[in-house]
Amino acid sequence: MNAANLNLSSWQTLFEGSVNGAVMVPFAPENSSFLQFINTYEDLGIIAEPTMPVNGTPLTRDEVMLMK
Repeated sequence: MNAANLNLSSWQTLFEGSVNGAVMVPFAPENSSFLQFINTYEDLGIIAEPTMPVNGTPLTRDEVMLMK
């Protein structure tokens, strides 16, 4: 878990969000900050900085699409 208490260990905890609120909005990927932080492809939507994983290899396009 990180400083914002975002827990990605299960679907249930993912949808509970963090101390900053929801990070995944069901059926609205364009409003999901989680997807904005894992996206590195301009044509797939907003790219938020820093992209995740921090200091790691960015997710592939297929991985981003799977999460979307």
